[in-house]
Amino acid sequence: MAVAMDPAQPGATPLSQTTADLENGTMIDVNTPSTLSKTEKEESIHDVDGQDIAEGFPADDPRNPYSWSTKRRVLHSLAATVAYFSLILGNAIYVPSVSFVVEKFHVGPTLSVLPITLYSLGFVFGPAVGTAFTELYGRQYFFKGALLLAMVFTIVAGNATTFRTLCIARFFAGAFGSPITGIFGGVLNDMWDIPRESLGTQMTVIYGAISVIAPFIAPLVGGAIIQDTGNWRWTFHLEAIMLGFSFLCNLFTPETYRPILLAKYYPDRPRAHRITIKDAIRIGFGRPFNMLLRDSINLPTCVLGGFYQAVLYVYYVAYPILFESTYHFSVYHTGLTFLGLMVGAILGITLLGVLDKRVYLPKKIKAEAQGLQVPPEERLLPGIIGSVLFPIALFWLAWTGRSSIHWAAPTMSGVLFGIAFIPCSVSLPLYKNEVYGASFGASAFAADTAVRFLLSATFPLFTEQMIRKLKFEWAISLLAFLSLLCIPCFLFVYKFGARMRETSLYKPGTTQVV
Repeated sequence: MAVAMDPAQPGATPLSQTTADLENGTMIDVNTPSTLSKTEKEESIHDVDGQDIAEGFPADDPRNPYSWSTKRRVLHSLAATVAYFSLILGNAIYVPSVSFVVEKFHVGPTLSVLPITLYSLGFVFGPAVGTAFTELYGRQYFFKGALLLAMVFTIVAGNATTFRTLCIARFFAGAFGSPITGIFGGVLNDMWDIPRESLGTQMTVIYGAISVIAPFIAPLVGGAIIQDTGNWRWTFHLEAIMLGFSFLCNLFTPETYRPILLAKYYPDRPRAHRITIKDAIRIGFGRPFNMLLRDSINLPTCVLGGFYQAVLYVYYVAYPILFESTYHFSVYHTGLTFLGLMVGAILGITLLGVLDKRVYLPKKIKAEAQGLQVPPEERLLPGIIGSVLFPIALFWLAWTGRSSIHWAAPTMSGVLFGIAFIPCSVSLPLYKNEVYGASFGASAFAADTAVRFLLSATFPLFTEQMIRKLKFEWAISLLAFLSLLCIPCFLFVYKFGARMRETSLYKPGTTQVV
């Protein structure tokens, strides 16, 4: 869940810059020329290990994505954004279909959420695959192929005649589509010098907004389409249409990954290291797994972030149970209750920006004036605040979700949940981006994504049974008690993070570490 862009992606935009652009009201103007000089556009290209492989494109080479016209770069960026939005929307849009799937295929409530779980499981390794193999073949083959295959399996899911077919199709839709999440940030970085081009920053703002809003708005979209058509299969039909439209939008996007372009147009230039399939597998799979097992920072922060996202997925099951069973809401009106979470998420972004501008940025300016650097642990302050608010939101939902209390009370708890969720989930990858830098940031992002979606795939499976056996108030309270344990975890990393970083095998500048 990124705000400006996936913070774990190397070269991510500083949050303070993104916040400043938003507060200044800068708008996208496709007729504005790039603000970079020719000298600034000359870059050095790096391979997967961060080593120089080429001097880069000449500044005036039209084949360099940085040299494309502003209008062209904006259009290609928006096309990729449509694809990313369609894919992120694809999981939770199924949520309103659960009760209809139970009736259609005669499965229990627990099994009925399996398509959510399997779609999420597809995201465990997909981003790592996309990131790793773009080093060999470029971004666009995987980007377009992922869209096409995700669309095909979404069509299969929408026309499934058995529950088994539905589940298999959902898994492959997620597995084949998920590489887009790992590639999309790279596509933006290919076309924009994000720290110095305001339009590039605005593209990442849109990227971050989608990451935040899509999971919350998807149940509303799904409920509305079912209400309008009377057919739950249209949640998949709509998703397939969006993926197909996205494919057409990106069909004519050329390759943007510079190492591939340089190898194609300047084959005589020496490369410090040629990427092999073995390298791609080693970096794409081996390193993230080893970082989880061997690094003292990555494992606890991945589990923390995974827990918060998994609780969000619990809401996909718990909200329909609460509002349809207790308050007798329709599928559509149940979808509307997720607007509270979305409003909270927008307020959470605002809170993150205010803390960055009023707390982090002054510390950074003061430290730089003294020739020092702000410790990365300062990035965790918003997460500490969010971790305190998080259990309050869960207890609020747990003990107001009953027929004797107006439905507005549990709905409003979703606003506080959204406010707490954003700083909790975003501060961790922001922190790790500064800890691991460009050398290992992508691997840390892959590990973080795998853990988040693995836990997100698991939690919905036991949510219905937990609510049935413990009752709604105690089931949600159990999650609240668990989230209380996250507070000292945040504080521990904040206090002892510097010591943990000193013993890390993956400090920036370290080479030849798998």
